[in-house]
This record gives sequence, C-alpha cells and structure tokens, in this order.
Amino acid sequence: MRYQQFAKRLLISTLTLCLAIVLPGSLFLQTALAANANVGIKPICVYVSSYEKNDAWSSGIESGLRAELKSACFLKTHYMNTRQIESTSQLVRAAVKAKKYIKAVQPNILITSDDVAAKYLLRSFYKNHKLPVVFSGINWTVEEYGLPYTNTAGIVEVAAIEPLLNHGFTLSNSGSNALYIGSDTLSEQKDAARFFNSAQQLGINLTISLASSYDEWKKLFVTAKDYDFVILGNANDVSDWSMEDSAKYCAEHSAVPSLTNHKEMMHCAGLGYTKIAEEQGTWAGKIAVSILKGAAPSEIPIVTNRKWDLWVNNEILRVSETSIDQDLRKKAKKSRNDFEN
Repeated sequence: MRYQQFAKRLLISTLTLCLAIVLPGSLFLQTALAANANVGIKPICVYVSSYEKNDAWSSGIESGLRAELKSACFLKTHYMNTRQIESTSQLVRAAVKAKKYIKAVQPNILITSDDVAAKYLLRSFYKNHKLPVVFSGINWTVEEYGLPYTNTAGIVEVAAIEPLLNHGFTLSNSGSNALYIGSDTLSEQKDAARFFNSAQQLGINLTISLASSYDEWKKLFVTAKDYDFVILGNANDVSDWSMEDSAKYCAEHSAVPSLTNHKEMMHCAGLGYTKIAEEQGTWAGKIAVSILKGAAPSEIPIVTNRKWDLWVNNEILRVSETSIDQDLRKKAKKSRNDFEN
C-alpha cells in the first residue's frame, strides 16, 4: 500500500514537472504560430525600379511609395540598374533577372517605375497576367508598350514643356533658336521628341542633340553659345557622368539662358520646372492600395502628374548674364546654394 501511494505521488510529480516544462514551450509555439499567421495575412508588394538603388529619381518614387504602403503591405524592392546600359541584350537580361526575383517573392501586386521596366519587363512577361501591376514614371504615353493591359493601372510622367519653352523665349529676349541636350536613352528620346513638337507649334527652331558620353555632352554644352537658349534634359545616363565636375564645367561655360525639367540638372541650369518623383510614388501607392482592397486594375483610369517645382540657380544666371523677373525669382523653391545644401 505504501509503495502504491509513493508511486502515485511520483507519477503526479513527474506529470506536473512535464507540464511545467512543456506548457511554456507550447504557449511560445502558439504565439509564434499566431505571429506567423498575422504575417501571412499581410500582402506582399514588390517595387521594381528601372534604375539604381541610390538613383535620385527612383529614390523619390520609392519614398512616396513607402509612405502610402507602410500599413498596406510588406514592400520588397528590386533594382534593374539600367542607367548605364545601352545594349538590348543587357536590358533583356536585366528584365529576366527581375522576373526571377518576382517569381521567387510571389507578391500580391507588382509596382514598376520608368520606361525600361515597362518595355522589357511588363510587355514581355506581364501583359494581361494574373498578377496586378501598377506602373509609374513612364514618359508621356504608354501606347507604345501596348498598355494598359487587363491587369494594369498607373500614372504617366509628363513635363511642363510649354512653360519652359516660353520662359526660354522670354529670357533670351524673344530668341527663336534653341538647343536641346540630353542623354541618348529611351526616356530622353521620348522627352526630346515632345520638346521638338511643342517648339514647332510655338515657332521655335529646336535642335536635338543626345550624348552617350560625358565628353560628348561637354562638347555639346559649349555649342549652346551659338543658340538663343538651351534646354537640358537628364544627363545622368551618359557614361562617366560627374555631378561635381559638370557643376564646375557649367559654371565656366554657361553663355546663354539655360532651362531644365529635371531636378538633377539644376546645377547646370538657370531655371527649372521639375517633376516631383514623390508624386509618382504617392499616386502609385494609392492605386496599389485600391487594388489590394479589391478594385479591378482595368477600372482605374490612368492619371498624369499635376505638380512641378520651380527652381532658380543664381550662379548660372549670373555667369550666363541672364536677367530673371523678380516675381519669378521669389516664387522659386530654391536657389543653387539651397539645392547644394
């Protein structure tokens, strides 16, 4: 009898000890499973940029995108790194690599920026696909990529061309011969064509010059002295481009009124009407949230950017002896010194 009572007490003690060991682990396991379940409920969004991680334009889009999506989904990013790529085969490889990343992540929605991603990634692999896509940063028109597809929605990027050309005409004392200098890339070719058509309508003779290298760009910049004013397209894509060296070069060789619609070129231009990258990201984010909530991409109308920043570069204005209206100067967001800081 004593032995049975002892064995019973031993069994109870053993079971109590086991429960003391197992239950906390079970509770931890349940908590971990619950946490994982919550993670699984939140959608995954993938943002594919045509350019590099630290690219100013892409960073701006991503900033606006993250602000809109911070509570809507987990945002993962992939950069195609195509700023310095010229060959079609390399661009195709960059698109294939992006596709593999997307397949591995298996997102609920795909968001892209700029023309390269549209042409080589979306058109090739995601046309009328089951995966919803939001595009942004495509210059002027999406028709050449066959967009929109049944699974897409997005925002198109347009520039304030006519105001820029009109200011060039005014700042040059009614000059009608102008030069456009940009990089020899898909986006710049589209921009230059738009500038050319608008210039013709305004009675301005616009010469288009696109550079592949920094040395070529510098030679073109010097030739601007033979025109009434110069429009500076984005030059970040030219090989061996140097922001620091080009700032010095422009300060030394600016001879006529210079204007741009790219913030990245304000170190070389006297006046700028620039697009706001964050606006593209903000709109793309809002569209993505709508789709995640159940809206059909095909039912969401394509929009264009509606905001521009006005900039002046006092140093370039001084060197080129360009006089600017004081009211316009007061409206400008930043001068060159502010821009550099």
